[in-house]
Order: sequence, then C-alpha cells, then structure tokens
Amino acid sequence: GCQSRSPRGAGDFQLKKISDLCGGSDSQPKPVPMEQVRPEEKKTKAKIRVGKVLLVIVVFCWIAVPILPFLQIPYKAFLIPVLLVGGEVLFVVTLALLGKTYWRKLKTSIF
Repeated sequence: GCQSRSPRGAGDFQLKKISDLCGGSDSQPKPVPMEQVRPEEKKTKAKIRVGKVLLVIVVFCWIAVPILPFLQIPYKAFLIPVLLVGGEVLFVVTLALLGKTYWRKLKTSIF
C-alpha cells in the first residue's frame, strides 16, 4: 500500500501529496495560480466579463423604453431615443467583445 512513515516520533507527521506517496501522477489537472495564467487568457476573460455586463445594460435600456412613457419624469422625449440608440450601439459593442460563439448562443436562446 501507499503509506508514509515519518522518521520522527509517533506523534509527528508530515503532509505530503498522494502522488508523492504512491509515486503516481494525479489524474486531474491542478489549478494554475493567477500569476502563471497567460496575459491573453486574462484579457479574454476580462472581455467576456465586460461584454456580459454591457449585455445586461442593453437589456435594461430596452426594457426601460416601453416603461418610460408611463412615468412622470422630465425629458421623456429625449430619453427614449437616447436609450434606443444607445442600446443598439452597446449591443454591437457587446457582440464585438463576446464574439461569434456568444452571438450563436444568444440567437439560439432567443429564436
């Protein structure tokens, strides 16, 4: 079996990895510390995170447009077109950040 015998006293023990004790390798990949992640992967993850946040903002813009006429706020005639055009521009920017795979997922989930 795979047992670790410490040369120290009976009450003392050392923590070792299972792979070190048995001489084998782990079957699962080990997590990589953030210092060792390539900069491209960090940028990609950041782009996806920013794209998802922008997508949420776009949805709020589109939801606000039909609600605004019923609210008692000033400058409704100005805010509605700004939200429509701003939502569309943000949607295009979001698609550019997220890429084709997210666009396909979005199309299949909506249609």
